[in-house]
Amino acid sequence: MRRFERRHCEGRTNLSIGILVFPLNDESPDIARAFTAVTKDVSTTGIGLVTNRTIPTAEALLRLSGASETRLLRTTVRNRKELGQGWVRFDMELTGVADKNEYPQLSQFVGSVLS
Repeated sequence: MRRFERRHCEGRTNLSIGILVFPLNDESPDIARAFTAVTKDVSTTGIGLVTNRTIPTAEALLRLSGASETRLLRTTVRNRKELGQGWVRFDMELTGVADKNEYPQLSQFVGSVLS
C-alpha cells in the first residue's frame, strides 16, 4: 500500500498540544537547536506538527508531556509542506519510544512542563 493510502486508512485524531522537538545528530539530541511545535494530528504510526522552524535533520526526538508523565518519541521526517508566512507542517513517522535514561543530557527537559 502506498504511503498516501496507508495514511488515510489509519485512524488519525486531531490533537493540538505543545511539544518540544530535539533534532537528532548521529543519535544525539541537539539541545541547542531544540524548539517548540504544535501537534496537528496523531495516529498510531505518526504525528503531524506545525511550527515556524525547520527540522534540520532527518530524525528528531519529540517530548510530549502529560499530566502524569513525559514521553520521548523517536521520529523520522516523512513529509514537509510549506504553509505560508513562515509556517511549516511536518509529517513525522514514529520509529519508537525512547527510554528517558538513554538521554541523560535531556534530564532538565524530561518531566518539566512547557510554558
